[in-house]
Amino acid sequence: MTAPTQKAAWQTLTHLAKAHLSVADEFVKDPQRFERYSIESAGLLLDYSKQKINETILASLLNLAEEQSLKGAIEALFSGEKVNKTESQAALHTALRNLKLEPVCFQEHNIMPDIQASLEKMQALAEAIREGRYTGYSGKAIRDVVNIGVGGSDLGPAMVYRALETYNEVGINAHFISNLDSYHLNLVLKNLNPETTLFVVVSKSFSTQETRLNAKLAWDWLKKSTQEDCAKHFFAVTEKLQAAKEFGILESNCLPLWSWVGGRFSVWSAVGFVLVISLGFKHFKELLAGAEAMDQHFRHAEFSNNMPVILALVGIWNQNFLGAHSQAIIPYDQRLNLFPAYLQQLLMESLGKRVTQENEAVDYTTGVVIWGGVGTNSQHAFHQLFMQGTQWVPIDFIVSLSSTRVANEYHSYLIANCLSQARTLMQGKSQEDCVKELLSKGYSQDEAEKKAPHLMISGSCPSSVIMMEALTPFNLGSLMALYEHMAYVQSVIWDIDAFDQWGVEWGKKLAQEILMGLENPTATTHYDASTSALMHRFLQKGSS
Repeated sequence: MTAPTQKAAWQTLTHLAKAHLSVADEFVKDPQRFERYSIESAGLLLDYSKQKINETILASLLNLAEEQSLKGAIEALFSGEKVNKTESQAALHTALRNLKLEPVCFQEHNIMPDIQASLEKMQALAEAIREGRYTGYSGKAIRDVVNIGVGGSDLGPAMVYRALETYNEVGINAHFISNLDSYHLNLVLKNLNPETTLFVVVSKSFSTQETRLNAKLAWDWLKKSTQEDCAKHFFAVTEKLQAAKEFGILESNCLPLWSWVGGRFSVWSAVGFVLVISLGFKHFKELLAGAEAMDQHFRHAEFSNNMPVILALVGIWNQNFLGAHSQAIIPYDQRLNLFPAYLQQLLMESLGKRVTQENEAVDYTTGVVIWGGVGTNSQHAFHQLFMQGTQWVPIDFIVSLSSTRVANEYHSYLIANCLSQARTLMQGKSQEDCVKELLSKGYSQDEAEKKAPHLMISGSCPSSVIMMEALTPFNLGSLMALYEHMAYVQSVIWDIDAFDQWGVEWGKKLAQEILMGLENPTATTHYDASTSALMHRFLQKGSS
């Protein structure tokens, strides 16, 4: 396959990137710019009119998508082809929210009955827990459920629970343990009652070191309070049923994962069991429905009016042609405070690749550093760099029109802050305006002209605004699927595999080797001088 950089559209975009484009001037020239560069679907509105694009640039980006055979790649994703080529695997997370139950085949087997059976088991178990029919060893109703997982087995469910916690109507609280640092586990457990606490151990392989060790510590914590059987306090979500049973978890308390579900795309599966317990099956299905609506939009909308496609292409324009090295995610909603971290895994694990599908080293940038925080807090932390720093950062602002289920008479102040940041970054603040402002405050002409450069804002910093009516399960599901598909589109354009993570796997292997060295210091394994010295320092500390 010809490298993307050799395609005609890429060459055209490289040329177009050399010209200066003032977004503020584009708004003056085109009063219909918002209508021209915004898309509404699946409960979301994407306004990308403040991006540094025009009709010529957008047309060339769309041509690039065509030249990279994006349409066929989208169909391959939904139809169960092996889009994860390095692992010879399909990526069928979209089937998990296929609520219409249209047949989806994997290895000539319709997987929809399996998915439906898993959903029904999740619902039955969760309702028994929520209604007090499933109790702890002492017969008391469950009040807390602890999710033990790491990576996608933690970030997805934790983010969704935090975002939708106001939908918790029965008072069963969800908690999340991921870090191997025992402080994390102790911090969560110290205020919980063993009699009324359940644990959900989430690991596809049931061999993930962090998850198994934390599960063992949780089991020991329960054992300290009772001689009764602890098994009924544990559930497992895994592909390896036998390993879960050997750990001590009852088969009736095991829920399935499948090889065709990647960790960072798995919250739609039984990985979301903690959400079904705490938020209820109805709201979990609404989350799935929102994602399904975005799936349908992504699969069928024309590229020029396709939200994930446009979001991905704008990102490629900013990164590959304008030179951006990072992307900020700023939700103006405290409930979405974990969303930037969730997207860090989704996007950086998916797009942090340097080899094409044909095993050739890429000669262009893939993936950017994803970071961010919640507005308005972020305004008082790092927006100064956006406004006047020497580096420019594309930004996605995310905002809800209303504060559903949360009484907030000041919500208009939040909206005003979000929109003002996007406007200021686009429009800037000229020296002339700064001088006028200073003169109005009583400065002399000479003083005003000297001080004005410190007040100036260059403007033309690109941003998009993603707006929803309210943060509901449906709209959150749609938002999550939007970024999933954005990542896939970019992987297709760059000709990389969005679904493997071999770097992560190698890090796990090396950790095991070093652990063996720490446990057996007399072993002859050789390490680099730095690693050896640091291991020696740890062993000295342990023996002192």
